[in-house]
Amino acid sequence: PGAFTKLVPVNNAYNQPIALMLSWSVATNTVNYEVCVGTLPGNCSQTGGTWVSVNGTTFALSGLSYATTYWWQVRAVNANGTTLANSGSWWRFTTENPPASPIGPFSKTLPVHMATNVPTATVLTWTPAANATRYTVCVGTTPGLCNVVNHAEVLSPTTNLAVVLNAGTTYWWQVT
Repeated sequence: PGAFTKLVPVNNAYNQPIALMLSWSVATNTVNYEVCVGTLPGNCSQTGGTWVSVNGTTFALSGLSYATTYWWQVRAVNANGTTLANSGSWWRFTTENPPASPIGPFSKTLPVHMATNVPTATVLTWTPAANATRYTVCVGTTPGLCNVVNHAEVLSPTTNLAVVLNAGTTYWWQVT
C-alpha cells in the first residue's frame, strides 16, 4: 500500500471525548486498514488486544477512560503486506477530565424562615452539600440585595457565618 497519514485526533491532542472517531487519509492499493489503540505505542488494549480490521478510513472508538493518554496507529493492508501511517510514527491523544461531581442538596437551618427576636450577633447555619467546595452567603435588607453581607465566601466544611445585625431590622439571607 501507498503512504498515508492519520488525520484526527491530531498528534498530542488533549481534552478529547471518551468516545471519538479516528480518521486517516486514503492509502493507494489498499484492501483494508487495521487499527491499534492502547496506553502505550504497540499496546492494542483498547482494540481488544490486537489490530482491528476496518474497511473505511474511520474507526469509532469508545470505552476510553477519563484523563488518560492513548497511543494510536493505523496500517494499510494488501496481499503484499502493510504500510503504517505517518511512516510508522505512533500518535497520542489525552482524554478529557471527568465532569465535575454534581453538588448535592442542602438547606438553611438557622435562623429559620421568618424568625423573630434573632440576636444581633448571630450565626447563619446550613447543612453541608455533598461535593461542595465553598459556599457564598448574601444578607440584605430586601430580598436579593446583598447590602449587609455581599457574597461572602465560606470554605467547606464550615457551614456557618457569624454576622452582626441591627436590632429591629428585617433581613433576608441566602446561601449558594
